[in-house]
Amino acid sequence: MRYSLLNFVVCPRCHGDLTCVTVTEIPCGVFPQGFKPFDRVSPGPGVGPAPSTPATTDLGRALARLASPAAPPDRNYEVCVETGVLTCGGCGAWFPIIKSVPEVLSDHLRNADREREWLAGISSQLPAELVAMWNTFTLVGAADAGAHHKLAEIALPAKITDPFFWGPGHAAPFNLWAPEHTWHLIRNLVVSEPLLQLTRGSVVLDVGSGYSWTTEWFLRGGYEPIGMDICREYLEIAIHRIGINRPHLLVGDAENLPIRQASVDAVLGFEAFHHIPNRPAAMREFSRVLLNDRPVVLVEPGGAHEHAAVSIEAMEKYGTLEKGMDLVDVAGYAAGSDLGDCRQHFMHRTSPGLHPVELTANNVYTLRKGAPAGIAEVPADLPPPPPPPAPALQLSFRRALMSSPAGPFLKRIKRLLG
Repeated sequence: MRYSLLNFVVCPRCHGDLTCVTVTEIPCGVFPQGFKPFDRVSPGPGVGPAPSTPATTDLGRALARLASPAAPPDRNYEVCVETGVLTCGGCGAWFPIIKSVPEVLSDHLRNADREREWLAGISSQLPAELVAMWNTFTLVGAADAGAHHKLAEIALPAKITDPFFWGPGHAAPFNLWAPEHTWHLIRNLVVSEPLLQLTRGSVVLDVGSGYSWTTEWFLRGGYEPIGMDICREYLEIAIHRIGINRPHLLVGDAENLPIRQASVDAVLGFEAFHHIPNRPAAMREFSRVLLNDRPVVLVEPGGAHEHAAVSIEAMEKYGTLEKGMDLVDVAGYAAGSDLGDCRQHFMHRTSPGLHPVELTANNVYTLRKGAPAGIAEVPADLPPPPPPPAPALQLSFRRALMSSPAGPFLKRIKRLLG
């Protein structure tokens, strides 16, 4: 975890500021465009600089007393936290940073036994008074109606028996066994990127980022992306593939985002939103973390997705959710949030011939914070493509071109090509 992730990540229980307590660091790198400035970079292992808003709890006072002075901001581009704890002085919650990935989940999605065992293993490298207070912290959140789907997604790796299941993730989006799917993914990213309306250094929250190839491409393209998924194994594969120059990555839940209010320029759900059980709750969270007049872009497999054989098999075998949606559904999910102007976007595809063009339906949807609710009005009938030019016109144009100043050059090219 890079220290500047704390520009955006907050406690999912109370949305309070988090303090980083570092156990080990590793070298890291970043592309030249850098990330947004951060003024609470830790000087090394130990309790990092305290948030500007002091907490009045016992834990908050202890963190303030043990806090280290801030290191130069450039250190954010040199190291990242490999092992550590994120903790909230306001409500007393703590969250593990394991293998450079922070897990900032709601209480009911956490594995208390696993986390306490992990904390015990590193407790000798942490301030004893903090460990004592963290050991008294109790997970109290009630499970939501879709928790069984989320827990199934978290536990998915333990159920995988196919040794080739993870293979494509190490080369994502490229899949040598399914090139048509590879290029389908890339085409959809090309369609969706302009809809995010990003400029250099813009912050995009990539929800359900999985292997995080989209997050990686946004980093390489000059943005500051945050890749978030509910299953950490996907993110570990992303780290293995991406290497040292990696984007922000964290474990989190789309229905209760551990992200600061009004802190991101765009939200992307790339083939991920159809896994979310409570979609209205996710829409409200997207609206909360977005700056005003900024977009949400959803790239989805379509309304019939849940009826496909592969989707039915996944739901029966793994317990994950594979529910499709169309434009009316997306607008319905956004009702009650500040998201409106719901639109579906189409892809231009050229047909054989000189000029014919068709508009192909694409399951790419956009919404905008602060826009009027509902579906945006679009023309009922699109104009037909222009007819191809008449043969006589084509011949006349060819003669005119050959008699132009470029004619001798074109004739020479024609002779060379036979």
